[in-house]
Amino acid sequence: MLDADEAARLLGISREALYMRVARGQVPGVVRTGKRRIQFHRERLLTGLAKRASR
Repeated sequence: MLDADEAARLLGISREALYMRVARGQVPGVVRTGKRRIQFHRERLLTGLAKRASR
């Protein structure tokens, strides 16, 4: 599992940009672990983004 900072760094975007993409439903592998906290399944995140890139 990755936190928001780790996921943003992996994707090469800012944390704010990551949150905006999550709100739009553009990020796979999101897991809400609290009212405000989100984490990311690393494998699902990378697999989902690879599928989108190959379109």
